[in-house]
Amino acid sequence: MVQPSTSRSIQQDLNLIFAGYALILVFFPTTYTQPNLISHYGVLGFFLALISLSLSYLTQPTAISISQPNSAPNWRSTNLLEARLLVPLGLVIMVAATSSSRLTWIVSVGGISIVTLITRLYSNYLAKQDL
Repeated sequence: MVQPSTSRSIQQDLNLIFAGYALILVFFPTTYTQPNLISHYGVLGFFLALISLSLSYLTQPTAISISQPNSAPNWRSTNLLEARLLVPLGLVIMVAATSSSRLTWIVSVGGISIVTLITRLYSNYLAKQDL
């Protein structure tokens, strides 16, 4: 059973993803061509954005999360930050996939590394604040 507030949050997140995909379709229409999604890493960005939506709704403990904070509020805050960072990263990976595989690889590995570092630092900050 999903609470009404959680259902509204999920709906807002899905609307945000849809708006992001629509903007990419308007400004970078080659992102959605079949060769780009199959031969490049565009599909990685697509699935990264979709899968990361569930991070903010997972309960502790789980194996999907990048960082593992100590308390439940810390867990929720860190996963929410992860989701908010991974969704735009997925969209950027999709756009980067239109140019070259090397650029997409650099954006993917670099972006995921930066998101991991930011969420780890944020988790440590919240743990020190006793949240």
